[in-house]
Amino acid sequence: MAGGYRVLCVDDEEGLLEVSKLFLERSGDFAVTTAPGAPEGIRLLLQEKFDAIVSDYQMPVMDGIEFLTQVRKQFGQIPFILLTGKGREEIVIQALNSGADFYLQKGGDPRAQFVELAHKVRMAIDRKRADETLRAANEHLRLAQQLGRTGSWEMDFATGAIWGSEEAFRIFALERPPDGFLTIEEVEARIPEQQRVRRALTDLLEHGKDYDIEYAIRPADGSGEKIIHSVAKILNDSQNKPFRIIGIIQDITGRRNG
Repeated sequence: MAGGYRVLCVDDEEGLLEVSKLFLERSGDFAVTTAPGAPEGIRLLLQEKFDAIVSDYQMPVMDGIEFLTQVRKQFGQIPFILLTGKGREEIVIQALNSGADFYLQKGGDPRAQFVELAHKVRMAIDRKRADETLRAANEHLRLAQQLGRTGSWEMDFATGAIWGSEEAFRIFALERPPDGFLTIEEVEARIPEQQRVRRALTDLLEHGKDYDIEYAIRPADGSGEKIIHSVAKILNDSQNKPFRIIGIIQDITGRRNG
């Protein structure tokens, strides 16, 4: 991947900029653009797209923390690595709290420092791309569930807590907590035939019978009874002991009433 990662290096020391550019580009993975200060860095960011930013902390006009703050406000979550001097732990803490992905302290063996810098740039970019891929996959799954009126759920044997996807909560018209978990009592409160549903879960757990059931629910918003089709299976742990039930629910009210 020759020059696959576009990196913006910002430093008021021209010599360090040139050395950083030469070393990073020598690997063939990076195409480096340099800026002699944060204002020029912002100008370049407005004109071009970069995969990562490497910035010194101590610069005139705008220091590295101020630059980072502006980057986060104007350009979002571009991976940002801040270079600091030795013994500047308070700057490191401030940088991480301001949204820096990594920091690197200057000093010591220059070659080792640039090897570490290249490693952290790759890590920051790869992590961001992985996060973006995961978000896209989750959004596709959310949309597919919404279009299919199908939600997913899990029940933890140890706690009895039930996790539900956004669409599962929408079907039940329940407000979804940040972690997506409810108690089994909160779910069963919306199911008039809760004994029949519970018996089907017991048969799955104790006798290995298929869990494939239709039942009515009363949504929390009072919008009228819905008919749900639910299937589930058991997941076993490394010792082949059951530890979780995973399943789906589908709103088939229209199909049954059609």
